[in-house]
Amino acid sequence: MNTQLQKIETVDIDLDNGAEEYKAKYVVLKVTLEDGAFKYIVRARKKAAYHRDVSGPVSQDLLEKFGVRCEVCGGGRVLVNVSSKKILVFGYSVDFGQADHSMTVAAIKELLPKWNITYSNDGYWW
Repeated sequence: MNTQLQKIETVDIDLDNGAEEYKAKYVVLKVTLEDGAFKYIVRARKKAAYHRDVSGPVSQDLLEKFGVRCEVCGGGRVLVNVSSKKILVFGYSVDFGQADHSMTVAAIKELLPKWNITYSNDGYWW
C-alpha cells in the first residue's frame, strides 16, 4: 500500500468522547491519491447531527494534510458500549445511502480484535 495512504487511519470511531455508551453517525469514505491508489476508511462522530457533519470535516482535513480526494460510499450508525466492549453497526444515511456494514465491521475488528462487533441491515428499529 502507498505510504501516504498508510498514514491515514483506517478507522476512527470517536471512542475517546467520554461516554460509556453512545450512538454515533458514521460514514465510509474512499480516499484516493492523485495516482489512483485508494483505501476505504471509517469515521464516526458522536456529536454529528448529520452524516455530512462527519464526511465534510474529515474530507477537508485529509485533503489539506495528504492531498487526497474523498468519496462518501454510504453511512449508518454505530452503537458503542465501551465498558462491555460491544459495537453494533446499523442503519443508513439519507444523503449517502447505506454503507457496507460487513466491510465496516471487518475494519473495526482489525482495530479492536477483542471487542464483540456485529451489524444489522434491518435499518432503524426505534
